[in-house]
Amino acid sequence: MNGAVREDRPLYSSRITKNYIKLIQHKYSYINVNELLRSAGIEPFQVEDEGHWFTQKEINLFHKRLREFTGNKDIAREAGLYAASPEAMGDIRQYILGLASIATAYRLAGEMSNKFSRSAVYTSMRTGPEQVEVVVTPNEGVQEEPFQCENRKGWLESIAKIFNYKLPKIEHPDCIFQGGKVCRYIVSWKKSRAAVLKKTRNIALPLLIVASFLLSLIPGISFFALLSGSIAFIA
Repeated sequence: MNGAVREDRPLYSSRITKNYIKLIQHKYSYINVNELLRSAGIEPFQVEDEGHWFTQKEINLFHKRLREFTGNKDIAREAGLYAASPEAMGDIRQYILGLASIATAYRLAGEMSNKFSRSAVYTSMRTGPEQVEVVVTPNEGVQEEPFQCENRKGWLESIAKIFNYKLPKIEHPDCIFQGGKVCRYIVSWKKSRAAVLKKTRNIALPLLIVASFLLSLIPGISFFALLSGSIAFIA
């Protein structure tokens, strides 16, 4: 990394912090959120303001207080994975669901991540039928922390969860916290039974409609009866 480190630059969208807060409210409801934020020097209105950006210094202290309040050293990865839940970043979840496939979602993972963070440049490239490579290159003058690497892994896991897939395999051959110049993630996934059934239904339904219509041309056979029976069969 080149250039002097500056911890006072606005780098992280408040929507990342808000995702953490929603996780706390959902799973760690015994924690007083306002007290947690005060201890990290953050005002509630800053979290609610989607146009607000936090500095590296603020995020570091916030994560430190999170670990102290929850007692969970893996809270960053858990928060990344929690992004898949309807209660978290709902609009982002709906956007991902609106994409054609999980492969497309992973291919656009870098583009989506760049909307929430100015600390690094995210790029992603499909490297196989069910595999993608995501590369995170720190921007000059930025020094992230290891917990942010874990948060990224959780975020990558959340994409598969949104599509009802099993959690993906994530290989991390290069890491900026282990001497690497970038963080490189190789994400591989396999279709779950639910995902396979859903795709099968999506393909089968149009075919059944056509087949039902053709069979209904035979005297005495009802199109609607055939169609209703076909839909009940694949439901």
